[in-house]
Amino acid sequence: NIMDTPLNIELNRVMQIVLETIRINRSTTVDVLLDALKLNYPNVNTIHLRYKLNKVIRELKNENVIHEIKKHKIDFGQNVHCWTQNMFLIDLNIIQCLKVLDKLLSEM
Repeated sequence: NIMDTPLNIELNRVMQIVLETIRINRSTTVDVLLDALKLNYPNVNTIHLRYKLNKVIRELKNENVIHEIKKHKIDFGQNVHCWTQNMFLIDLNIIQCLKVLDKLLSEM
């Protein structure tokens, strides 16, 4: 597939795969995520996928993970309540997600 060049890997798509995998499994590993990415991008080498994954995990950690979850309409249950003056009220699902991201970063 000519479309499967490293440049065409959308960070948004990778982010969605990461968040969905965490949501479904409640936890995950770098290897599991790489396997999921290989299914989506069979012609891209693992080193490049790993690089993208690292980038996405860092971005999710640094940026507002809740914003991403809302943007992708990923359903973590009743986790995203309301916000006051841009302060999100975070429940355990999000905290769990952040813990998983921390663990993944330590594995990278």
